[in-house]
Amino acid sequence: MEIEEEQKQNQQPQINDSSEEQAKTIAKQKKKLKKQKKEQMALQQFSYKNLMVKDLSYEKKIFLYTDLVVDLNLFTDEQFGRSNKFDAISCWRPPVKIEQENNLVHISLDTSVDGLINFDQISNILNSIPNQDAHDLSRYITQYNFFLQKYFEKNRDLQYIFNLICQDKHNNYTLEDYFEEIVQKQMIKSKELVNSCYKQNKYISYMIKTRKRNNKVITKYGYSLDLLQLLGINKDNMFRILYQNGPLQYFSSQDKIKRMKESLSVRINQLEAFHQDKEEKMLPNQTIITFDDLQFQCDITMIKDNMAKDENFYVQQVFMIQIALYDISEEVVQQIQSIRQLNSNKQQLQDDLKELYQGLEYETQSEIFLSKFYNI
Repeated sequence: MEIEEEQKQNQQPQINDSSEEQAKTIAKQKKKLKKQKKEQMALQQFSYKNLMVKDLSYEKKIFLYTDLVVDLNLFTDEQFGRSNKFDAISCWRPPVKIEQENNLVHISLDTSVDGLINFDQISNILNSIPNQDAHDLSRYITQYNFFLQKYFEKNRDLQYIFNLICQDKHNNYTLEDYFEEIVQKQMIKSKELVNSCYKQNKYISYMIKTRKRNNKVITKYGYSLDLLQLLGINKDNMFRILYQNGPLQYFSSQDKIKRMKESLSVRINQLEAFHQDKEEKMLPNQTIITFDDLQFQCDITMIKDNMAKDENFYVQQVFMIQIALYDISEEVVQQIQSIRQLNSNKQQLQDDLKELYQGLEYETQSEIFLSKFYNI
């Protein structure tokens, strides 16, 4: 009995020592994770501060988190006017690479900058504008911001849990690495989807958003050559225009405001339900304005797909592709071509008349000079 009691006494300190070591290890891991989280939050705050503007009341185009751009010019221009032929996002997401593959042009964007995370000031500015569309947009932005904050809270919890799980197995493997692997796989699928849509309709455009720094940003977009040519952009000037100016803006102001409100409404519903489904809807009678200021209307089918239907909401938020199919009749195409040919002939006639006038003026001046010269 004495021997058994002595063995138990010898084992007890070993058990206590083992428990203490585990507790110390867990405490160290938690401390390390807290430090990493603090550094990550500091980096995020730094990126937001880079774009902080003390007074937005003098700004006309405001870039917000999740690549939401509010162009205040939309509420002052005429209903179907267009202040710029290029999307305002190009000020913050300039092109870094352009590729042409068969009949499609793909443009990759710079994703190094994030927008303002505080939406309160822009909401107040929109409310101060005597325009009902501006007031509606302010209300949507306020609601969107509320649910966005809820998402941030859950996202921080996810980051902490992931780090805790992977701490022993993958020292250098982060949640961002995991999501980046998903993005690369979805990019391949999206390319196949775009090519498939082009076979159905040669007038298409697309836009891709991917997860960067807990934020879904515009990473890539593209157009079919057929759509670009219809808009008045040919192969000779295509690369120069896209590199210098970024995404094209060929919708009327009123249509753009309407789509912005609808888009925010969908985002709010998705964040509230914490679920994102594939979306497909028709936008009837959209006004398109070409680069030589010709206007026509067409129906547009919009397809949004996260390519991750059966995954959880966090994975669904990693990737999103939006494809637009423009239902443009052959009659409209022929009318545009005829008008351009007519305008081209008029321009050629003007150039010929100008050249003829300059030639006659030169002959007249020469005769006057010679008559004066010989009369001396």
